[in-house]
Amino acid sequence: MNRQAFLNAQIMDQAVVVLADTGANMSIIHPSIVKKLGLKVDTAKITDISGLGGAAVVNTQGIVDIKLTIGRGLVYVFPIAVCDFGNTGFDAILGMDFLFRAGVMVDASRRELNLPEGEYVELHDQPVRYSRGYMNYVRLNRDASIPPGGSVVVPLPKLREGMPETLEYWVHRDVRWITTALNSENKPAAYKVTNVSERNVFLSAHTVVGAISAQGERPLDRPMVRTSSLRYQAWKAEAWEGSYPDDYRAKLDEAAA
Repeated sequence: MNRQAFLNAQIMDQAVVVLADTGANMSIIHPSIVKKLGLKVDTAKITDISGLGGAAVVNTQGIVDIKLTIGRGLVYVFPIAVCDFGNTGFDAILGMDFLFRAGVMVDASRRELNLPEGEYVELHDQPVRYSRGYMNYVRLNRDASIPPGGSVVVPLPKLREGMPETLEYWVHRDVRWITTALNSENKPAAYKVTNVSERNVFLSAHTVVGAISAQGERPLDRPMVRTSSLRYQAWKAEAWEGSYPDDYRAKLDEAAA
């Protein structure tokens, strides 16, 4: 079944609206955005496209190299055909030639684009309704000042009667701090927030650092990843690199006392 999804993205750092279309074999970009960006078109590479905009055959105008940014800074650099597909309100079409190679999937039921390593992007102008079932945001219960390489631990709520049997654990991050999970009996028992920057980080009480949801649900309005995802493994490695060993942290605290 063909799926179409509109999403906000950037081409050469210019905000655009893009259509991801699993029914299209070829990716194309509108000549108006190419002209606006001042990109050089290789007119020696022209091909025919059938079934576009009701026309039997449409000729492309050449090939142009672009940088496409989607999600949390996921960047793709690739050549794309230039083709006038009319005044449609969007700037480019991502066909299966791109979607397959990039490992991108359109999830029409959830109104989102699934990116590699556990990330996702909301679809443009779609009534996204996450959190239909159980969703519990994990927040700091007090203000926290975290030194460089330091961390704070946030215990997770205990399972109660009526909670879903199968839960998914989500962690959040910012530029200067990362949340990871501390496991007990093969499941998260607490979240650890690590300052990976070179300056003190102050987080106020009630700052959201993660979430717990029923299986199949997603956190609302915040970019998080599941603790079972590949992207989480990268976050965990980054948090480990940005932290001090416990004995070294103890020496630093002793010296500061």
